[in-house]
Amino acid sequence: MSKPRIGYTNLLETGTVTASSEATGFDVENVFDWLLYDWWKPNAAGNAEINCSFSTYKNADYLAIAGHTLGENGARAQLFYGDGTDYIPLGRTLADPYGLSSIFAPTTNRVGYMQMPVLGQNLLTYSEDFSNAAWSKSSVTITADTIAAPDGTTTADVLTYAAVSSANVRSAGVSAANGDMFTFSIYLKAASATNVNIQMVTAGGGAPDSEFNSEETVSIGTTWQRFTKTVTLSGLSTDNAIYIYLVTRDSVARTIHAWGAQLEESATAGTYIKTIADPFDNGAKYWKVKFYAKQNLLTYSEQFDNAAWLGSTFSIAANSATAPDGTTTADSLIEDSGSGQKGTYQSYTYATADHTLSVYAKAGTRDWIRIGTGTNHAWFNVSTGVVGTEVLCTGSMVLDSNGFYRCSVTMSLTAGTDNFYIFIANGDNVTAYTGDGASLVYIWGAQLENAPSAGAYQVTTTAAVSNNIGYAGVVSFGASLELENGMMPGFKPPIFGNEDEYINSISDNGAFIGRSLVRYGVSFDIKQSFMEPSFIRASYIPFLEHAQAKPFFFSWDNADYNNEAAFCWADGKIDIPGYSHTNYMEHTLKVNGRIIT
Repeated sequence: MSKPRIGYTNLLETGTVTASSEATGFDVENVFDWLLYDWWKPNAAGNAEINCSFSTYKNADYLAIAGHTLGENGARAQLFYGDGTDYIPLGRTLADPYGLSSIFAPTTNRVGYMQMPVLGQNLLTYSEDFSNAAWSKSSVTITADTIAAPDGTTTADVLTYAAVSSANVRSAGVSAANGDMFTFSIYLKAASATNVNIQMVTAGGGAPDSEFNSEETVSIGTTWQRFTKTVTLSGLSTDNAIYIYLVTRDSVARTIHAWGAQLEESATAGTYIKTIADPFDNGAKYWKVKFYAKQNLLTYSEQFDNAAWLGSTFSIAANSATAPDGTTTADSLIEDSGSGQKGTYQSYTYATADHTLSVYAKAGTRDWIRIGTGTNHAWFNVSTGVVGTEVLCTGSMVLDSNGFYRCSVTMSLTAGTDNFYIFIANGDNVTAYTGDGASLVYIWGAQLENAPSAGAYQVTTTAAVSNNIGYAGVVSFGASLELENGMMPGFKPPIFGNEDEYINSISDNGAFIGRSLVRYGVSFDIKQSFMEPSFIRASYIPFLEHAQAKPFFFSWDNADYNNEAAFCWADGKIDIPGYSHTNYMEHTLKVNGRIIT
C-alpha cells in the first residue's frame, strides 16, 4: 500500500476560470464551491472543457470529480497544461504520449481521483519544435515532424548542417546567475554515425560573450540516445542568461535527428517534459480539464453493406456472425480476387486534434486487419491479439466477447478531410496484395471519435452521434498532500461500500410490513502516527484549516488503486495534533464521505 493522498488545493478557486459553454443556471463557478447540489453543465452535446489561467506558474498532480453523471453518459475527463493555445496531457510520458493513464473513465458515477507524475522543470520552450523561431539557426535547416520520436509519435526533427564551421542551432536564453547549476538533455540519433558539440554559454543582454563557456563533443549513433550535460555557473559579472548550442566545428556537412530538449536547475536530468510557447517551471500558467463525450462520427457503424461505406475491392456478407453484444449483427469483410488494398472506408472532415478510430474484429480465414487513414494506420493480428506495425499512430487492442478484439488507432491529425479505412490484410505491414475472392475477417462496431483513446461504443445509423457529457458538481485539481505514513491497521477502505442500514417495520400487532433503507454514506478515520513536527506545521495544519470549512478528496492507496477515492468532510470537531512518541506526532481525523455521487 502506498502513502495516502489528500486533494484539497483546488486551482480553480484562485485562477481565472471559463468554460466552453454553460447551460442556463448551470454556471462553471458551481464546480469549485465544494457543493454537490449545484452543477456545471454544458449547453450543447459533444466534447466540453473548463479552462483556468494564472499570472504565475502553478503545479498539479491530481484531478478529482464528484457529484457527476459522466459515467452514465459514457463521458471521460483529462487534465492538461499548456500555453493558452496548445495543451499537453499532464500524464504524458515517453511510453504514454497521449497520457492515457491519466484519463478518468468512470463506468458508474464514481468519484474520480487520478495521481499523475509530479512534474519537474523544463526551462526551454518548443522542446520538440526546432523549426520554431525560439531556436535560432545558423547554416542549419530544419525539417520538422518527419522522424518517429522516442515516444513513437512522428514529432522528431531533421537538422541538416552545412559544411561550414560553427553551424549551429541555439536555444533562447534562460535567466541565470553565479552558482546556478543547470542540466541540459536532448534525444539525438542519426542515419549514420556522426557527432555534434553541446555548448552551454552565458550572455549579458546581447550575443553570448562567453563569461562562462562549457562545450563537449558527443558521438551520435543510429538509435535514440538521451545526452546530458551539467554545469555550475561561475565567473559571471554582467551575464544573466544561459544559452544552449548544438554546434559543429569541423566544416563537415551532416544530418542529425533531434527531439525533446530540456533545461532544468538540477544536478541530473529529470523526467522529460514537453513544452510549447511557455516553459514548465514546476508548473504552468494555463490548465484545462477536457471532457470527452461519448460519440461516433461515423454513420451505419454496424452495417458495412450500407452505401455509406465506400470501396470496391471487397464484398460484405451482412449479419453473418455473433457480435460482441450477442446479436447476430457482425459482418464478414471478404477480399476480392484482384490486386490492391482490400477494404472499406468513410470520409470525414475534422479539426486539428487527436482522433481515435476503432472497430471490433475477429479472425476468419484471414488473421490481419489494418485500420486508419492513408497516412496514419496500424496492423492488428485478430487471431493472436498482437498489434503489428504502427505508422504515425498508436495502436491498441482489447479482447472483447465472442472472440472479437476491439482494435483502435489514435492519430494526431491536422485539420482536413480524409478517408478512414478498415482493411483486411494477409500479413503485418502488407498493404496491397492479390486476393483469393473468399478470405475474410468479421467486423462490427466501427467508431471514430475526437479523443486520445477509444471510448464507450456508440451505435449509429443515418447520422453521427455526439452525446452530452452530463453534469459535474465538484471538479478539483492542484497539488495533493501526501501523508507521511500508510493507513493504520483496522482501516476499512470506503470503496467496499456505503454504510447503509435496513430497518424492519412492524405493525402494532407484531406483523412484518416491510423494510426501510437508511443511507449513511461512508464514515472512517484518517489516522496518522509518527509524523514529523515539521510536516505537521508546514503541510498538515493547512489541510486541517481547509477541512474545518470545506470538503476534500481522499485516496487511501494511490499506487495500486489510484481510481478509488472518497469525497469527504470532517465529522464534527477536529482535534489538534499531539505528540504520541518522543519527537513524533499523531492525529485522527473522523470523516464522512461518499464514493458514488
